[in-house]
Amino acid sequence: MSVARTGAGQFSTERRWHINPLQGDNLRSSPSTRTPADEGVTTVTEPTTFSSPWLTPADAAAYLRVSNGTLANWRSRGEGPRYRAVGRVVRYHRDDLDAFMVEGAA
Repeated sequence: MSVARTGAGQFSTERRWHINPLQGDNLRSSPSTRTPADEGVTTVTEPTTFSSPWLTPADAAAYLRVSNGTLANWRSRGEGPRYRAVGRVVRYHRDDLDAFMVEGAA
């Protein structure tokens, strides 16, 4: 492993990303240096915030914490939260999702 000095006794902690052609689009990191602070670092994603009251099926599934397929199954059986369809576009209103959860149907 090579260590690059950036000056005055400081070491670079830059990470370089490489695409492995044998593994398709999978990325693997190849850090040029490792520090004790790099070990055990966990990435936490923030929950998605919804600005519009009208949610796509994917957003509604995330809001209810069920799979997108579960929502599709509920729609096909006439169960689940109320939704609106305009042509092929399906949308759920946040108030309908909340009412569905309050009913305890999920």
